[in-house]
Amino acid sequence: MRAGGGNSRKEDSYNYGAAVLKIIMSFEVVLCHYWLFENISDIPVYLRIFNRLRMLAVPTFMIMSFYFLTNSALTKDIRVFKARIGRLLSPYIGWAVIYYIGYLILERIFDIELVGGIQDLICQLLFGNHTNLNPPLWFQADLILLTCIVFAVFYLIPANKVFKVLFVIVFLSLWMQYSGINYKLFGELSYEVRYTYGRVAEMAPYACIGMALSHHKIEQKISNSRFGKIACACILLFLFRFSVFYMPELNFGYGGLYFICIASALVLFFMVLPINRLPIKVLGMIKWFARYTPGIFCIHYGIGNLLKRNGQTGNFIQCVIIWIISVIIAFLISKIPLKICKGLVE
Repeated sequence: MRAGGGNSRKEDSYNYGAAVLKIIMSFEVVLCHYWLFENISDIPVYLRIFNRLRMLAVPTFMIMSFYFLTNSALTKDIRVFKARIGRLLSPYIGWAVIYYIGYLILERIFDIELVGGIQDLICQLLFGNHTNLNPPLWFQADLILLTCIVFAVFYLIPANKVFKVLFVIVFLSLWMQYSGINYKLFGELSYEVRYTYGRVAEMAPYACIGMALSHHKIEQKISNSRFGKIACACILLFLFRFSVFYMPELNFGYGGLYFICIASALVLFFMVLPINRLPIKVLGMIKWFARYTPGIFCIHYGIGNLLKRNGQTGNFIQCVIIWIISVIIAFLISKIPLKICKGLVE
């Protein structure tokens, strides 16, 4: 997912607010997996906002991914679709193989057990999710599947009806969640299947809403209105303070209207922030870190897993260390003079 494009500051169309949100949420993903505590009271008050944001990382990434995909989908150009799928498959397949081979090498060096047989790699490739390899890539698997669905809709449905079809998809997804049908279909299946394909119905509304926000230029409308900015901020604060929506009783972690509404408000809030007014050097740093957020997402689990085996994960500072190491590794991989290496981390 890209935050935008552009070169000069005067005409720069790059959305720095979206880039800042990507950076924040890449750290929140690390916290999701490696920040451990027994009670919320154990967290210092000044860190509790990070805990509130953890479950919004996946929804915001999904919304932004499809927000910036909208114009490409509207072209109905099959070459655009192929290029998009290629960019998504590159890290999906690449990191599955890297984790598998890397863990095999570590097993030989340190005489430890990290993976099973080749079936672990096959499972990771089929579902983007195996406990011995890189479970967070379930997100990439769902992203690929939803991209295929979205391009099919845009390709087959007339342009004046396509967003009506997306609305139907949102409605059906929510109905499956709240009726319990989605959980009945996938809840009893294996861990890998359950948390990849069971979440497709939960991810679909974020994808569709991201495209609707882009198509209707909601960000621009809010940016051009002082009232709009204030309203967006107030809605976000209200949703952080009050859980006004009934959540599906059985879900796979991201179901229900609450996450949809608060994640949408959060994305819009960051996208309309006047961050582009910051000094050029600061903007350059934002672009630099945002460039490697896909790499951070793919790399952090392996770093954290290795530290966890040595009892070195669990607190907030250790999560910061995991994030920093992931950034460094992503940067170093990007400097390898092979196109495929950039595709793994950018």
